[in-house]
Amino acid sequence: MNQDDWMNLLSGIGGNSTAPRPTHVSPSPRSHFPKPVASQRVSLTEKIYALKTSEMVREILVFVDAYGLPREEWYAGISSTSWARLHEGHGLRINDPRNIWDAGSETVARQVERELLRLGFDGGTGGGNEVGPKSVYVFLKQPHTRR
Repeated sequence: MNQDDWMNLLSGIGGNSTAPRPTHVSPSPRSHFPKPVASQRVSLTEKIYALKTSEMVREILVFVDAYGLPREEWYAGISSTSWARLHEGHGLRINDPRNIWDAGSETVARQVERELLRLGFDGGTGGGNEVGPKSVYVFLKQPHTRR
């Protein structure tokens, strides 16, 4: 006697006349989720850049928001020579509110700049047309400063 015969015999005990159905085995969970498409894969480098970008944007927002002024009042830019760019290019004076962050790479600097512009900062995406801008700077616009 095999297992099915025993199940059929036992199914009549207690008034149950139908044999129990075999348990359903669901397909592999992998079939429920599509396989990643090659274009959706993100490299480790891109993930690291995204993490660094978000950390830097948070730091900049903490600095700017501490002043309690609208983000539109602030200018954001990138440069390889930030101090010269701030003082000679934008006309900042010694006590003007400003800060500089080292992004570590041009890619991260450009991503941070784009995100700050999206969040309402004034500025442009030119990067001063310099080679290898790796610093991100922000300053509070004043009557004597230039874009």
